[in-house]
Amino acid sequence: MNDKWKMIRSLVLSEMKPVSSDQTSLKALIPYIFHHLQFGKLPRSVQYIHDHYDESISLERLANLEHYHVSYYSNWFFKKMGKTPSLYIQEIRFEKAKELLRHTDLSILKISMNVGWIINPP
Repeated sequence: MNDKWKMIRSLVLSEMKPVSSDQTSLKALIPYIFHHLQFGKLPRSVQYIHDHYDESISLERLANLEHYHVSYYSNWFFKKMGKTPSLYIQEIRFEKAKELLRHTDLSILKISMNVGWIINPP
């Protein structure tokens, strides 16, 4: 099992703990896991989101990575991932923020900056 699968396994197990009945985080992992199982490799734009979630990500940049027009890319992404690109980016940022809240003593402002919610701090 490679490091990526170990991380996925760890995330799934931590989200399955009966701490709460809210399974939103686990549900957010399902499209990512399904896609990885089905295709083995994420599309360039999705991998870009995972690698650059802490930066400002434009729809144009994502569409260019797949060599698609922006309007076509939005539909293509929704069919592949089951959600819009902006929602997918927000969910990735949210998961990263949760991880930082659980495992660091960083302030909310620092975490917001680290996950890309605040690009230029006040």
